[in-house]
Amino acid sequence: MNFLAHQALSGNHPEIQIGNFIADFLRGEKPRHLPEMVRKGIEFHRSIDAFTDQHPVILDSKKMLQPVFGKYSPVLIDLYLDHFLGKHWNRYHDSELHPFTELVFKNFHDYFHLLPSRAKSVLPYMVWENWLFHYQFDEGMQKAMKGLGRRAKFENYFESKGVLFLQQHRTELEAAFLQFYPDVLQLKF
Repeated sequence: MNFLAHQALSGNHPEIQIGNFIADFLRGEKPRHLPEMVRKGIEFHRSIDAFTDQHPVILDSKKMLQPVFGKYSPVLIDLYLDHFLGKHWNRYHDSELHPFTELVFKNFHDYFHLLPSRAKSVLPYMVWENWLFHYQFDEGMQKAMKGLGRRAKFENYFESKGVLFLQQHRTELEAAFLQFYPDVLQLKF
């Protein structure tokens, strides 16, 4: 799961959202100086990732991406899941997507002092381009793939093949999302 799904699963709890956001920026550690609910959000993020990584539908999807993206297939799956969550947001969540993303960004601003430096450096771009809202569009995915490819420290095909693969396999990937997401919604922090 990528940023949007992690926030959607955080139950509109600001400190859980913060922990769920910063977990990817921490290298295994769970800083003790953080409030208890932020630490709980970090744990929840990791349990979501573990659940996702072991889900049969996701494992099958990774196999489909493997010939093109190799060991980086899970990274693409995470982005594709956010893409389909954005497209099907109203099926699973009561609020509209745009106001939800605005509230998430407000919470990130309110808790900015708790963010690790790498998260602080990413956040302005995330807010400015409203990644969470734009994942639902192919153009938003193209920008996400470009940014991901640029930040990667390895040769990759994210920008050149990421959206093309999504377009070519939309039916299978969307079906996988629709089968998987109700299962992950059952997780609680």
